[in-house]
Amino acid sequence: MRKTWDSLVLRGFLVVVCALGFVALTGCEDDNEAPFDYGDNDPNLYVSMGDSITLGIEPFSGTPYPDQLAGMLGKTVLNYGVDGAFSYEGAGSVGHVLANTRTGHLLIMYGANDLIWGASSAEIVGNLRTMVQAAKANKTKAVVATLPAMTRHAMHFYDATLALNTQIRQMAAEENIRVAETEPVFLGREEALLPDGLHPNNEGNRLIAEAFRNAL
Repeated sequence: MRKTWDSLVLRGFLVVVCALGFVALTGCEDDNEAPFDYGDNDPNLYVSMGDSITLGIEPFSGTPYPDQLAGMLGKTVLNYGVDGAFSYEGAGSVGHVLANTRTGHLLIMYGANDLIWGASSAEIVGNLRTMVQAAKANKTKAVVATLPAMTRHAMHFYDATLALNTQIRQMAAEENIRVAETEPVFLGREEALLPDGLHPNNEGNRLIAEAFRNAL
């Protein structure tokens, strides 16, 4: 009886520890995951691909999220954001980026420019899937981000952003990769975006960096 009681107490303690998040970055949900095979890639290197939300528009947007994420992780995060980039451009260049960096982690955030210029959610998600599958084939761990819902001057694209995010989540589930959820952390926090309602300010970049950190 004593042995059974001790076992129950130990199990309860482990559940509490897990709930409090005292497990390393990966969290308790990773206990049943097989170790990721990085092949010849550098597991301590991270590459961020995206548009001007990733690149940053300093000094207006403050420190870009990849730089803030590097500080949070204590790792190197290379910023491959391109001003005005579309998701199809990311899909076209991802192979080159992976081959040249041998990164262990690929952080993907595209879609805003695509929506503004009339691309469908299906087109955007197809390009994101191409990037994810290229990363998986390269033994690189991919994380894809949802987008902050556009507001203010970009309010016309608010609903389209939410619809795109739903499809991004579905694609990520199908590909069995993680999602950096930026949408929920920006809801009700317009002050974290610049007046254009699209680009994050310094606080917004911090929120994006935290979303990626939580997904890694």
